[in-house]
Amino acid sequence: MADLRDRLAAQAEHAAGAARAPGPAATLRRARGRRRRRLGGRVALSLLLVAGLGGLTSRLLEGREPASPPQTTTPAQRQAAPLWTAEGAASELMAPRDRTQAAAGDLVVAATGFGPEGRTRAYDPRSGRQRWAHRTGPNAFVVAAGGGLAVAAPQYGPLIGLDLATGEERWRFELAEGQGPESGTIAGDTLFIGTSFPSEGAVDPPIVYALDLASGRERWRAVLDPGTDLQWAAPVVGGGQVLVADTLSHEGSAPTSHLHALDADTGRRRWRADLHAPGQGFFAEGPVVSEGLAYVAATSGMLLAVDTRTGREVWRDQGGFPLVAGVWDGLVIALVGGDRLVGFDAATGARRWQTPVGRGESEQWAVLDGDAVLVTGDGAVVAADAATGAARWRAPVGDAVGPPVAAGERVYVATQDRLVAIDRASGTTVWGSARVRPVAAPLVTSGRVVVATRDGTLLGFAP
Repeated sequence: MADLRDRLAAQAEHAAGAARAPGPAATLRRARGRRRRRLGGRVALSLLLVAGLGGLTSRLLEGREPASPPQTTTPAQRQAAPLWTAEGAASELMAPRDRTQAAAGDLVVAATGFGPEGRTRAYDPRSGRQRWAHRTGPNAFVVAAGGGLAVAAPQYGPLIGLDLATGEERWRFELAEGQGPESGTIAGDTLFIGTSFPSEGAVDPPIVYALDLASGRERWRAVLDPGTDLQWAAPVVGGGQVLVADTLSHEGSAPTSHLHALDADTGRRRWRADLHAPGQGFFAEGPVVSEGLAYVAATSGMLLAVDTRTGREVWRDQGGFPLVAGVWDGLVIALVGGDRLVGFDAATGARRWQTPVGRGESEQWAVLDGDAVLVTGDGAVVAADAATGAARWRAPVGDAVGPPVAAGERVYVATQDRLVAIDRASGTTVWGSARVRPVAAPLVTSGRVVVATRDGTLLGFAP
């Protein structure tokens, strides 16, 4: 088991930089292990290829290319020690993006991930004191948090609604045998969540549910296309509809992948858009919606703009496996081909600017932070101007294991061996922890920076 976890962790750290050669369908264990990895951050998008995809392709970018960013080489001002330590909070996390922790209210909720213990716990982020614990079941994950509830689930369900204040089980929603939940979205008094049947060779269609948040009662369900699984991303809810994307269950199980728009009140499918992706692959974040368009990264390497009213494709770019940071002032900003940040005209798809950021060996993230874009890669964090692409600073911190998190005057980055705080304006390193081996982006809440480590420990730092 330890060897398997190490192999999966190594694959996760390198998957965004290289495509997998075509091969057979993933085994049940490997498919569920991969699909449980979740990327933190607001709109960062990460592609992990499982089967059926060829090599990465890229092309020369058009338009103006800003100069390389200045590099900040100032060493850490101090070595920060954690204010508190909670051992065994998440057990042996399987990979850098297991869906095992979330900030909700004044708590950090942590689940044990892949492992037989199967517990979900809540901690006070200020002191690290455990508030409550729930025996969720083997392979426990947090699928949603908000509205006074933490929704947890074993690998194949059921969904369990836990009172955030007490950990008391308020409801339980059973799933069919072999049916596994993905990430959910809480909007108002409703939980929207997708499920798939990911076992090897299965072609059962994914199902999206709308559940009453207070009671767990089903309001509607929408059955999608046979031969597909849902993407890792949580449903995107807005404008009276719910957007979810699928991928092939295995090579040849369906003609292509689609983006589906479901009516938020009834679950009726309004439209579906072809993503031109005949291979299997999973993204950890959903489409970015702005001004009536949904911007979707496809496993074919395309960036697509889709009309949210009709599902009509408005434009596409084939520059190579985009990671969408967000939309700012009429620009869609994405990391393209693994080494360049590109500003696209949101209405037409024309490339307005480009900035080289370096590819590196580790997985990469791009996060919109106000009028700046934070990009990880090549052992550094780069801050680029969202309007022009001009680089503001470059901070060498090491290979990141999650997206940078901006809060207050700091940008926090979890690397393979430490947690680093960077000055948000200058890119100067403010402090770094001792070797702690983080596994995911930190959570910043209640005046603390909380990070999980590979041995299942939660650490709380002062900002």
